[in-house]
Amino acid sequence: MACRPAFAALAVAAALALPLPAMAAEPEGTGIWRRAVDKMGTYATVSTIADAAILSAMVGGGAVATAGYLAAGTIMGSASYYLHEVAWHYLGPETTTSDISIDMQKTITWRIASGARAFALGGWFSGAMSASVGFAAASQVADTAVYYLHETLWRSFGSPVAR
Repeated sequence: MACRPAFAALAVAAALALPLPAMAAEPEGTGIWRRAVDKMGTYATVSTIADAAILSAMVGGGAVATAGYLAAGTIMGSASYYLHEVAWHYLGPETTTSDISIDMQKTITWRIASGARAFALGGWFSGAMSASVGFAAASQVADTAVYYLHETLWRSFGSPVAR
């Protein structure tokens, strides 16, 4: 439990280090802000439930701890996913068709951001460095599959957004 203040400080520092997107008026017809919110909601729901199951299996805890993780995971996961999605739209390569190398680049950059989030949350809820590392590793494996499938489905069934 002595590690919790360090994990909290790490989480706060990471959140403060993330640049916020400019909230200028959205150009007519692009919809990136709306699309990012929609994608955030679908991904955050699936990945947070998967992570809650992994954390519960690894460190135990009852319904209160699981509910706490679901709340914290949803908030941190949604914020980080939204920021990544908007940044990728403006800074990543333009693509309208399936390109495995671009999909993997996006998956890798997201896994780096999400791994830091999983490490911080794992530490906060377990209070142990080893459990935090284990949770982050297990979360990486499960969430990479979820993320890649999520991106593939959104590209196949979602409407394209102009740059």
